[in-house]
Amino acid sequence: MIKRRGPRGRNFTPDERALVLKIIMTGGTLDEVNAQLSTHQKVEGLSERAVPESSYSMMQNTYSRYLQNDEAVRDHIFHPSPLGKLRARSKMAQE
Repeated sequence: MIKRRGPRGRNFTPDERALVLKIIMTGGTLDEVNAQLSTHQKVEGLSERAVPESSYSMMQNTYSRYLQNDEAVRDHIFHPSPLGKLRARSKMAQE
């Protein structure tokens, strides 16, 4: 069951988050992200939800710094964290 939240609608599924992260972390554009996401959502029978430009920029410029290994990426896909928590985890891992 997909939760409905506020005006933006539903949360992204783990599959959608994995797709978005993979495209962004391999240099894909916002248009590429949203085109692939739309195709995936149609195949899976999900309501459409695009990645806004602000979220794309944040993932590309900020989040990707804290998702530098497979474990961090996997954790973010299944249990997305706010940026503050990612920063704290990264700081702890460096100590």
